[in-house]
Amino acid sequence: MVLTKTIKMMNKRKLIFFILLILLVFISFTVYFLFFKNDALLRSKKPFDSGSEVTWKQLSDRPDLLLTEDYPSDLKNFLDELFGKETYEWGADRSVTYDYLVLHYPGERASVLYAIYVAYANYRDEIAKWEKDPNLNSWEKQEKILQIRNDFFPKGIKEILFPYHPSQTAQSFLYYTENYVQKNPYKYSKERKSHLLKKRQSLYGEQLHEIAKWENQNLKIAITKMIYARELEVMNSLEKEIFLQRILSDESHADFWN
Repeated sequence: MVLTKTIKMMNKRKLIFFILLILLVFISFTVYFLFFKNDALLRSKKPFDSGSEVTWKQLSDRPDLLLTEDYPSDLKNFLDELFGKETYEWGADRSVTYDYLVLHYPGERASVLYAIYVAYANYRDEIAKWEKDPNLNSWEKQEKILQIRNDFFPKGIKEILFPYHPSQTAQSFLYYTENYVQKNPYKYSKERKSHLLKKRQSLYGEQLHEIAKWENQNLKIAITKMIYARELEVMNSLEKEIFLQRILSDESHADFWN
């Protein structure tokens, strides 16, 4: 009986030890995620580092400074070239980038360009993983990248780095069409066209006629094929050619979206 009690006590101690061990492991992982890993994730999403934070915040309030003759006229191209040098020539050593800017743009300009460069480089690093994601289509990648861009750059700086052009919206409509057809493979042309008409009007807004001018022939053909994909799949080559010519003829006379 004494032996039985001893065994029970030993088993109980083992159980308590095992529970404590599990709790310790759980607490360790929790602390790591909350204080180390999560902090690293947050740092990767910041548009500044310890050396550029103050200048970046000042620059966010006066982005027009970047438009003066003291700074590169094509700022985005300048930053892309600098990013390439840092990545492929300078071994990703950020201090070399800073020294380069101090040498070629002394004084306040070096600090300003370094601040905007850090933000842009971090932005490029952040979007790279989404651009390479095979599970996302073009529309989903674009939406994610635009979200990151909005998170990184205040409106004034964003407009300088990424000036708007109507062709971008036309391209977005193509991406949206691909996404919609991919996610709705069983819908027929009438329903697809009706939905896409509303989306086109929503995307283009008051600039509908201006943006429509940037819908080139390749874009029109691609969208037409996606809308009528289910009908086209039962046609032979000649029938497809005749059908597409008729549809595109209607589109060129502004009848297609009516």
